Amino acid sequence: LVELSLAAGDTATAVEAQRRVVESFTPGSADRRRATALRLGLEIPGSSGARLAEQLEGFRAEFPEAPELDGLAAQVAGILAERGDRAGAAETLEGMDGPFSSRERGYLLLEDGAVAEAREALLASLPGLEPAEATGVIQLVSLLGRLSPPAASAAAEAGALAHRGKGREGASRLADAAGAAEGREGAALLAEAARMADRAGDAEAGSELRRRLLREHPDAPESQEAALVLARRAGGAPAGLDEAVRLLEELVARWPGSSVAPDARRELERLRRGP
Repeated sequence: LVELSLAAGDTATAVEAQRRVVESFTPGSADRRRATALRLGLEIPGSSGARLAEQLEGFRAEFPEAPELDGLAAQVAGILAERGDRAGAAETLEGMDGPFSSRERGYLLLEDGAVAEAREALLASLPGLEPAEATGVIQLVSLLGRLSPPAASAAAEAGALAHRGKGREGASRLADAAGAAEGREGAALLAEAARMADRAGDAEAGSELRRRLLREHPDAPESQEAALVLARRAGGAPAGLDEAVRLLEELVARWPGSSVAPDARRELERLRRGP
């Protein structure tokens, strides 16, 4: 019933059904703990600020050493931050040192403009994150570490926006900042903006940002990955095969020893063989 209700978008019924699952387990048991954490994960997004703190503290009181506390605290803090209660978010994370709380603390610090402290918190979160979750964090942390203060400030603001579910706005801000950036920083900002747009589900914007990257920074290392991504997307449709082949041929000819060249050669061979 929980699964069917969630599939139908009926969170209230799912929460009520999960309550019955919780009650079916022995108090204090690991099964009850996991079931309770799942119920809270479903219930928390629709709760008021006071109720959020009450739910988290209730779980902490019943299961003080629960590994799920880290994720629940980060979820509550993220919701509070999105609602504008940054003080409540920071308070929720006090005393927590798991990967999810460290990541959430890092984004709060980014919003405050404390880039160095934010990088430390984000780096601390990486060992406990799944690869799919860690990739975006790694890219952002790496970028922040090699930018000048003005460019890093723009990247920090955009990264925080994306974390709050505003990836398209973050990508747009980065693209604007790239126009004013000095030297190769513009290429780095455009590359991150393209990835940010992709993660936000706007592949078209991501592709356009990569085309801009190739136009404005053709010699930048970031243009290599951009060309490969564009070629793969273009090659997915018959009308884009010529463009895909052109991009790949230029990539292999221009950067034969680059890290993406082997992938580009394989992709080129595949396209030339045809379906």
